[in-house]
Amino acid sequence: VHPQQAKEVVAEITALGRDANTYCADLSKAAQARDLVAWTAERFGRIDGLVNNAGIMPSTPFLEISEDEWDLVLRTDLYSQFFCSQAVIPHMLKNGGGSIVNIASRLGQVGWADVAHYASAKAGAIALAKSISRAFGQQGIRANAVAPGVTNTAMGRSVMDGEVGRKRMAELPLGRFGEPHEVADAVVFLLSPASSLFLGQ
Repeated sequence: VHPQQAKEVVAEITALGRDANTYCADLSKAAQARDLVAWTAERFGRIDGLVNNAGIMPSTPFLEISEDEWDLVLRTDLYSQFFCSQAVIPHMLKNGGGSIVNIASRLGQVGWADVAHYASAKAGAIALAKSISRAFGQQGIRANAVAPGVTNTAMGRSVMDGEVGRKRMAELPLGRFGEPHEVADAVVFLLSPASSLFLGQ
């Protein structure tokens, strides 16, 4: 997210009478993830929820994915989720629990040509949520993953148009792509006490 876009989101939230702030970090680096979590805990006093949403999805034929590109996607899409979760869990344990939501993808369940690194990372995000729940569920920490299909976002629109979009649309019983607010509603549910029985889902 561009810093200016982040500021615009903060302005929208504060206009609703809520408290919000921004912090710029490269979450593929463990130290920066820890710094973000420490700043957040100091700024807000406690951390009850974490949404792991950093992600990129370059499209590259399998045999042409370089080591650098593989590393970049895995570090951005999966390592960041691990580093942020590892940093936030001690704060949640201190406060008696919390909820972690990993943004995965349907491609993490089915795989997809030309985005093997992205699909692999998103499969890892699902397994990470299950693993966190097994490790900390009895201590009040829930972790789940949301695995949407193509969603009408800047990244999603790169897939929606053209032949790939037509193929993906043909597989959708709903007959349309998802909207960001629909994914957000699922995330809010999983962060809330209403989903208290959801662990590793």
